[in-house]
Amino acid sequence: MIGRAVYDRYTNRPTYYIDGKKVSKRVYDEAFPDKELGAMVPPPANWPQVSSGAGVHPDEIPEALEQAKQLGVSVGFTDEGEAIFTSRRNKKEYCEAVGLWDKCGGYGDAQKGKVKRG
Repeated sequence: MIGRAVYDRYTNRPTYYIDGKKVSKRVYDEAFPDKELGAMVPPPANWPQVSSGAGVHPDEIPEALEQAKQLGVSVGFTDEGEAIFTSRRNKKEYCEAVGLWDKCGGYGDAQKGKVKRG
């Protein structure tokens, strides 16, 4: 059974349909009762985040981990060499330390003029 409520753009009033047949709101509500939402769950986070652009060749993972350690930043890598960032701050610190920046980044992201290594 497929139900839909189509709103008229001028009156902003819904017309209810079940399986393509126009029905009343009462019939629609009986077929599709409201469900209890329960406890609110926070939306999924964007972290950890995987980046192929900040990644390395799989053979270079040990060297990249050592370099990150020397620079004082933490980063992980997948088996394919993609960088794994645990937070926005982690991504910014790593990218700035190795000379990368986010072309689509916002105020809190690594930016071209702010890289620590040139």
